[in-house]
Amino acid sequence: MEQEKYIGAEQSRSLFEYKNTSDVKKGHCVMLKNNPCKIISIHISKPGKHGDAKYHFVGKNILNGNKCEEIVTSHKKIIYPFINTCIGKIISIENDGFISLMDEKTMKITENLKINENMMEKINQNLEKDIEIYVKVLNVMDQEKIIEYKFTNLNI
Repeated sequence: MEQEKYIGAEQSRSLFEYKNTSDVKKGHCVMLKNNPCKIISIHISKPGKHGDAKYHFVGKNILNGNKCEEIVTSHKKIIYPFINTCIGKIISIENDGFISLMDEKTMKITENLKINENMMEKINQNLEKDIEIYVKVLNVMDQEKIIEYKFTNLNI
């Protein structure tokens, strides 16, 4: 389900697709209350006298880790966001936690990506050394988050 995306590339395709509520399974990534969430549990209530069956979805936001819940009727469609990842080399780091990257494949530069404080500390410890720093960026519904980093020693 993951697709490769180049940082800074123009998006000419859709950011999501609609699927039937009954197609959602545990582990899928769907939009719950306008947040991209990985489904951690599903409870289905039987149809009652006055309506459709209802699906109670509980998910974990893939961008910030918050728990989201939503109840959806069985006849509604649910949004499946396209999840893209890419790898870029850090070319500059600002003191306020924003970085600039150069995409590993396209050599395009993306600026103003926020990095969390834990990653920032580890990266700052290695800035003085002769090391290149690469990060993996998750892009979903036009929101980006740095999810991993790695160091490459230039003295090999």
